[in-house]
Amino acid sequence: MFDLGDPNALVARANLRFTRAEHDRLKEEADMAGMGLSEFIRSHMLGKRVVANTDKETIRELRRIGGLLKHLHNESAGNIKIASAMGELEAALRALAK
Repeated sequence: MFDLGDPNALVARANLRFTRAEHDRLKEEADMAGMGLSEFIRSHMLGKRVVANTDKETIRELRRIGGLLKHLHNESAGNIKIASAMGELEAALRALAK
């Protein structure tokens, strides 16, 4: 199952105890991130950024909308002003990136 020759192989274990509420919360957050519970806890504890799948989907959709706005602006030969909408999209993307 695990290749012990691989320097990234998972070879050590740590047993942790959680309350039912803590476990349920961690499991829910891991599910939202599309990760297993162990992977989620390991990533979180090692300071890696964990992004929920819903955030990833939202970022992808906001970028798609930005591309459509740019296309609309270009097709209208600049007659349709999109600066404020693009500013709002950029602010939303920055907020999600944090």
